[in-house]
Amino acid sequence: MRFPVLRAAVRRRVSIHYRVDPDVSANLLPLPFRPRLVRGSAIVGVCLTRFAQFRTRLVPSFLGMAAEDAVHWIAAEWDSLEVPQAGTFILRRDTSSRLFALAG
Repeated sequence: MRFPVLRAAVRRRVSIHYRVDPDVSANLLPLPFRPRLVRGSAIVGVCLTRFAQFRTRLVPSFLGMAAEDAVHWIAAEWDSLEVPQAGTFILRRDTSSRLFALAG
């Protein structure tokens, strides 16, 4: 399945990071994930983004959509067959756009 090429302008992005007790964040993560620790603390955050002119490449920018999004995340680690992996586990995603919510 081919997905359409999408374009957007990011009008604002604010990323807020917190240090959290590892036991608290571990309770929020499903298996096989565990909190990634930095100097003994887990790192969690919220990223707030405002998108404008969101559209496919065939649609002119003035017809694009706008949306405010919030993503709540935890820095996580998990084991793979080769080496341990690190990434971000998304706890929750909120959006002001019904279309964005449907698209996931």
